Amino acid sequence: MENILLVATSSWAGMGPYASEIINAFADVGNVYFFVVEDERHYFSFNLAQSMRDRGVIMYRKNSNINKLLDLIWAPFEVEKRLRKFCRDKRIDVIHFLTSEVPYGKTMLALKKEYKLFFTVHDLHPHEAKKVFYKMWRHRWMYRKLARNRNIAEFLITNSRMQEKELMSMFPQKKIYYFEFPSLVNNSIVKGNTVPPELVGIEGYVLFFGRIEQYKGVDLAYKAFSEYAALHKHTLVIAGSGEIYFPRNMEREKNIVLINRYIRDDEVSYLFRHASITLYPYISATQSGVLSLSCYFEKPIVASDVPFFKLVSEKGLGFNFSTGNLDDLVEKTLLLMKTDMKAIEQNERRFYELHYSKECLRNNLLSIYNR
Repeated sequence: MENILLVATSSWAGMGPYASEIINAFADVGNVYFFVVEDERHYFSFNLAQSMRDRGVIMYRKNSNINKLLDLIWAPFEVEKRLRKFCRDKRIDVIHFLTSEVPYGKTMLALKKEYKLFFTVHDLHPHEAKKVFYKMWRHRWMYRKLARNRNIAEFLITNSRMQEKELMSMFPQKKIYYFEFPSLVNNSIVKGNTVPPELVGIEGYVLFFGRIEQYKGVDLAYKAFSEYAALHKHTLVIAGSGEIYFPRNMEREKNIVLINRYIRDDEVSYLFRHASITLYPYISATQSGVLSLSCYFEKPIVASDVPFFKLVSEKGLGFNFSTGNLDDLVEKTLLLMKTDMKAIEQNERRFYELHYSKECLRNNLLSIYNR
């Protein structure tokens, strides 16, 4: 039986829940190990299952601007040294890089000679973005690094059927695999009962949850609730950190609550339980874990009709609107508010049980590793 190592060197922007839930799915599989790097938030220390702790390394590395810059130039020596040593000590056969492993160009070339190397392709193409110039430079340089790692890895894995097809076309000589995006619902979220101070006394709102980025269409949601009188009596909550890239009109956003900060896991439960519906007005999306949150908390969805979100209508989880169409977004949001949501909530419950169980995730990945 081959020994498998799951590697994650980042916990930011959804990578923490993504990696931790995959690792936790293997709690009962003795030949699966992990190597993760965390920062001051200690995300993996809080969220990795206790039964996994003796089968891996949780390494601390400060999240500083200097380290971010260094990561774009070369692999952190101490991280690389400990990773290589752990592989030798545990006699690893298979390495699966779960997150966006920016620093590992030369490292991956060396690892490829000794191990079966899997690399997860999250976003094959950069999403639309508006950031200050130095962040845009870092954004572009990061994708160059990711492209190099993608070229090096022997086996590529994605959570997007669309990307799977494109990767097969780009790399006919490689093995390309697909598995469904893991649930982002962890124990900290399930047990969390912290009330975000910005939401005290507010109930039944429309919720956008996630990091604020241009490609997620947050500006469209903002315009809908600030400019359309039909939505003025409803509250929109935008919860997530990120730079506000769209102009704001303070006089018109009396029904908009903007929580522009990092949302802790113990606050997520309240955010979703007290919402009436969830809104995902993405301009583009290859994959996302936000559907698992909406389905777990049984909150009907209004989402754009980009390919990834089309299953919202297909599976009876809510309604799709035409991407970028403000009028259609407003129409579908109002329509969902008038709809009997019991059937949608039942569909979401079934969808979650069928697609997001740890057993399903574990079996899918083991079948990929063992082929």
